[in-house]
Amino acid sequence: MRLFHFEYFIFYLSLMGLIPINTRADTYQIKTEHIYFSALIDNKSYRLEAMIYTPLDNRTQHSLIIMTHGRHGPLPKVDEHEVFHYQSLCKALAERGYLVMMLVRRGYGNSEGPDSEFLDTPEESGLAGAKDIRGAINYMITNSGITKDRIVIIGQSQGGWVSLASSTLDINGIRGIVNISGATNFGLAKGKSFRSFEVESALENSAKYFGTICRVPALWIYAENDNHSPDAVNRWFNSFIKAGGKGKLIIKPPYKDNGHAIVNEPDLYIDDIINFFEEIGFRNTN
Repeated sequence: MRLFHFEYFIFYLSLMGLIPINTRADTYQIKTEHIYFSALIDNKSYRLEAMIYTPLDNRTQHSLIIMTHGRHGPLPKVDEHEVFHYQSLCKALAERGYLVMMLVRRGYGNSEGPDSEFLDTPEESGLAGAKDIRGAINYMITNSGITKDRIVIIGQSQGGWVSLASSTLDINGIRGIVNISGATNFGLAKGKSFRSFEVESALENSAKYFGTICRVPALWIYAENDNHSPDAVNRWFNSFIKAGGKGKLIIKPPYKDNGHAIVNEPDLYIDDIINFFEEIGFRNTN
């Protein structure tokens, strides 16, 4: 028998308007909408799942954030609750006036399509997921309430590497990307540990590749006790910058017993994200 988690019960009550999502006086209330939409990827249409977080701030247009998720190992089980993850971060951003789409990529959650992201190299795996990001943006900009030239992509773990890959695509309107605890599963790493020389070298080469062709600035956020060491992350970031990438790396103090999960506590890094938004001119509009 499947148990219904309490957090999902509370979230559904908020969707029904029975409890408020936010009660702080200094921020906006939020409307949420669980949607499915059609995305064209490699000339094929896929039905993708998403959650939309809209601030109730009386603006006619909003800057858009595409948030996307990680992955649990080389052969992950499908998590039908994927779309409900990252609620704390999505709400924190929407409370500040940004419209947020939490995107579930192909092969995850209740989105259609095969698992397309377990390819030989980190850059191939990241670029496969970036196609879903492009499809989501193409869908969202058909909404008259979106400011089409103010878009940011945020991802965690595998989604962080997908966001880095997305920075290399020619997508109008992207101002920058945020990589939180980014890394990726890839075929040639199967059976090797996170911190093996082969895995970390491949990620360093991938970061260098993205740096040579990235189009927008990138904010990298990691905790000291992430799956990958600060030394490795610094090497990846330096390779990205030396190859031509623009951005900033912030390494936070250790987070509990698993720094890879720092995304779950946005109070620890939300100011870094908002400061980055100011630096790249990513603001809300009327």
